Amino acid sequence: MLDFAEGRPRLESFDPWNGEKLGSVSCTSDEHLNLALDAAWNRWLEPSNIQERCAIAANAAEMIERNFEALVELLIRETGKPVTFAKGEVRRMVHTFRLASRLGSAQTFQSLDVSYDERAAAYSVGYSRFPVGPIAGFVPYNWPFNLAAHKIAPAYVAGCPVVLKASPLAPLCTFFLAQLLHEAGIEERWLKVVHLSNEQAQRWVQDPRIQMLSFTGSAKVGWMLKTSVPKKKTVLELGGNAPVIICPDADVLHAVSKCVTSGYGYAGQVCISAQNVFAHASIYDDVRSKLIEATQNRPTGDPREPSTVCGPLIDRQTAQKVRQKIESAVASGAKVIAKAEGTFPETVVEPTLIEGADLESEIVCEEVFGPVLTLHPYESLNDLCGFLNDGKYRLQASVFTNDKSAATEVFSSLRYGGIVHNDSPSVRFDSMPYGGEGDSGFGREGVEFALEEMCELRAWISAR
Repeated sequence: MLDFAEGRPRLESFDPWNGEKLGSVSCTSDEHLNLALDAAWNRWLEPSNIQERCAIAANAAEMIERNFEALVELLIRETGKPVTFAKGEVRRMVHTFRLASRLGSAQTFQSLDVSYDERAAAYSVGYSRFPVGPIAGFVPYNWPFNLAAHKIAPAYVAGCPVVLKASPLAPLCTFFLAQLLHEAGIEERWLKVVHLSNEQAQRWVQDPRIQMLSFTGSAKVGWMLKTSVPKKKTVLELGGNAPVIICPDADVLHAVSKCVTSGYGYAGQVCISAQNVFAHASIYDDVRSKLIEATQNRPTGDPREPSTVCGPLIDRQTAQKVRQKIESAVASGAKVIAKAEGTFPETVVEPTLIEGADLESEIVCEEVFGPVLTLHPYESLNDLCGFLNDGKYRLQASVFTNDKSAATEVFSSLRYGGIVHNDSPSVRFDSMPYGGEGDSGFGREGVEFALEEMCELRAWISAR
């Protein structure tokens, strides 16, 4: 067992597949939180060398690689993430720290050409980026490693200390990551992981020593926190209910394969999991029959098995909420037309394909965050894009087509944070700008873009 707790009170963590106790972490007291904030504030005020920080960030990537198997094993056990997906998350975390190291090294003074102005001969003009200050970071349970890295790595190379709130549903992963990063050379004044109550967290983000909020989690909590700190820089990465558009000319078998892996993979516990599939009326029956077969045969169960796509949800309460959403949709007239077969623990919800759900219903408009796909026909691509643009959550979407003009139309007209062509909406690279529109968020993550969010621009104007 992993034990990051010193005395009581403590938070215990359990394996969602078999219920085994895995370890515990300390519940952070107000006194220790205040000490962490003081340390972060004082570290920010002290000078530090960016090249040294970048070198340590590169060392952190090496440390993660050396502990690859231990990180993967803990991720599987604490979150139920299937082993293939877990390996992918840890590999991406290595990329995240290496990207931060390279990008940080390139942060230099930038000269500006002002020769367009007749006064320019008498001046030199430029700008630099300066760290915004200590950051309050919130990490969700579904990506407790790489989403923590997306806050820690750019903040560290930017020169911003981070006090990071681990998810109460997967705290061991983030505490263990912090331990490795400290061993790699990131001192505790730069990074402190805490476990806080909701009341503590609200006071924490409002503390004047915190200069920026970086939150990944539910829309309800994220927007509430942003409202409470209107004058602070804020980046919110919130929910999604990613649509998939399958055009008449698409490779249906390819599109269906990507839909089921995205929608059912990791039990749908990804903000950019496919949720709503829109197939053109001319190919609807073909898409439907292939989705039914793929849903019924989706490997479900033990996350340690290499073939497993859909494992358990994070706990029984979460699984029950997903079942209730399915039952509510059926009670309102929708039909379950396919489910994966098998006998599973209470934490497992079988991959489920739903047809006939009202487009205004909860299971279409809200985030399910479970292994559920809804299927709908459409006639007009233009009308469909208009409907999707009226949705609350607009994080990522995907379109399957070999028609370049149709792909361009979707990219140009959909007001989403990202559009994926001929692959699932779950595709994300750690260097790209990542974030949503509408209720899906505010600001952008992705190493380069997070680094910019975590800095302030300061202009330099010098008379010659």
